[in-house]
Amino acid sequence: MVDIELTAVGRNMARIRAERGLRLSDLAELTGYTTSHLSQIERGSSIPSLTALAMVAMALDVEMTALLDSSTGPLVHVTRAGEGRELRTPDGPLWRVVGSHGTEGAFTAVILRTSDVPARYRHFGERFILMLRGSVFISFGEHHHHLTSGDTLHYSAHEPHEAGAQTDDPLGRMLVIASPALF
Repeated sequence: MVDIELTAVGRNMARIRAERGLRLSDLAELTGYTTSHLSQIERGSSIPSLTALAMVAMALDVEMTALLDSSTGPLVHVTRAGEGRELRTPDGPLWRVVGSHGTEGAFTAVILRTSDVPARYRHFGERFILMLRGSVFISFGEHHHHLTSGDTLHYSAHEPHEAGAQTDDPLGRMLVIASPALF
């Protein structure tokens, strides 16, 4: 598993913030986080939550991968079976990123463990799920969906939703995230 280098996250955040002509206090106002907390993230002395990374990315008008990955390279990426970067955040599930490595495009593809499903969730953008294997239940209020191998689901992630895994398959869902300027 590839660990996120905390200093790289902070360096990327500081660099992008400077490119945008923002002071730390400006970013604090845009995100709702304190200047002190953001400064700790930039220095690499604090581990940002997935929510904090999403809010900072949105405020900086970049995808979250721009904060996580400092590599540069071609705009075409091939990810071979079993090779995607694994990321685990303190408040979230394990993600295996299989697309959009460090790019600022509109889509990011991840393979998500079906067992690492948050109970109730709401976030930005749109999601497209392709069940690779196993099964999962996803509910949007009174509407319940049971997805099995080969099924797909497209939804606005802004709608509160919850999911429950029906398998211990470690890599059961492919999630394509369409969140311009966020992920």
